[in-house]
Amino acid sequence: MSASAPSSDERSLAARIDVLETAAIRGLALVCAGLLLVGTVIPIWSFLAERGGDDDDWHSFGLWSSMLASFGAESVHSNEDYWVDKFSLQAGIALLILLACVCVAAVLCLPMALRTMPRVGSAIARVVAVVLVPFSAFVFVALVDGDDHPSVLDPPVWVYIAGVVLFVALAFSPGLRRLASGVDRAVR
Repeated sequence: MSASAPSSDERSLAARIDVLETAAIRGLALVCAGLLLVGTVIPIWSFLAERGGDDDDWHSFGLWSSMLASFGAESVHSNEDYWVDKFSLQAGIALLILLACVCVAAVLCLPMALRTMPRVGSAIARVVAVVLVPFSAFVFVALVDGDDHPSVLDPPVWVYIAGVVLFVALAFSPGLRRLASGVDRAVR
């Protein structure tokens, strides 16, 4: 028994499904890139600068400003001992690696959104996702660790975490990877 050619209704249905799949993966990829990029810029952690008396205040930082402070490009005017401990060269290098992974992840979201992700792009996305999760955890623990000066992760950190989780899902979910590659797209 031979397979018959698809009817016009079947082709129309396949085309509508393709449009919906494209919209879904495009939306997920663009939201992911947006969450990752915004999550690196907004202040996601803060620490208490103790100056004595009533002059204590909280300083808030994002990942980019933390990296700049680590390399001395951004000066902060309180408690130099704390800054030497918190914003060391090692912290700056870890932040630089983390931010490079975030930038690569955001760039990889573009071919995902266009449904043109090649196999090598999929492999790179999985490697970046594997590096992104532990480096994020390491950097956040390093930033808020310390007994002398209270440090906390602020609620906007969830924007960044949502971007990382969504990127990991896009990189590792077989269904989402298939949609991002556009391998089985309907012929119009």
